[in-house]
Amino acid sequence: MNFKKIEEPKRKSSSVAEQIIDAINRLEFALGDRLPSERRIAEQMDVSRNSVREALSALQVIEVVETKAGSGTYVKNLPNEVNITNALNMAQAGEDLLEVWEARREVEIALVKLAWMRAENASLEELRDLYRDLNDAAGRSDYTEYINTNARFHIKIAELAENSYLKEALEALLKVPEEHLLKDLVTDYTSYMKQSLQSHEDIIEVIAEGPRTEIDSVVTSHFKELEDYLKDKIIRT
Repeated sequence: MNFKKIEEPKRKSSSVAEQIIDAINRLEFALGDRLPSERRIAEQMDVSRNSVREALSALQVIEVVETKAGSGTYVKNLPNEVNITNALNMAQAGEDLLEVWEARREVEIALVKLAWMRAENASLEELRDLYRDLNDAAGRSDYTEYINTNARFHIKIAELAENSYLKEALEALLKVPEEHLLKDLVTDYTSYMKQSLQSHEDIIEVIAEGPRTEIDSVVTSHFKELEDYLKDKIIRT
């Protein structure tokens, strides 16, 4: 299979993805077949390897292809009325969300450490009330309520930490419309909600009575599941 050079004025990564989909539809690559290397595709299409990576990221998000570490990229499913532009936007959204998630993790580690030092029992009970609300929303699969309560849960931790600068940093990160990105990127968000409840409870317990040395690992694990999911879906350079 020889790909054509791309000369159209449209976004090059879209053209790369379209050519790959066309080749799959014409059965030049069957299910399970390995695609040519990024370098070879880039050379044949006369584009940068970054454009190829972006195209493959989009196709991975919509599960047309899958990338196996150290092996290559393989055809996973046959395309079906694929909207390449939306797929590319979704891939970029995943990159953006992952960066926000990484920043939030570092900010919240600092906030939990301060809350561990400063929180009073009465304030911790307010945090437990928010956890119960989270549990209720997850049980009802109420996505919107879960997202709103989750934000209040993390802002409450910032209030317990009593550091206005870190709280403002968290509030800025929470303004990123991650709930819309998550709903598109996580295929079963209801399952994700329920699984994340344990890590919320772990955060409360480490603030209340856990050793300070466990804070980093507890907060990191709270973000790890979604980070791993996104890293699996979005090809990182």
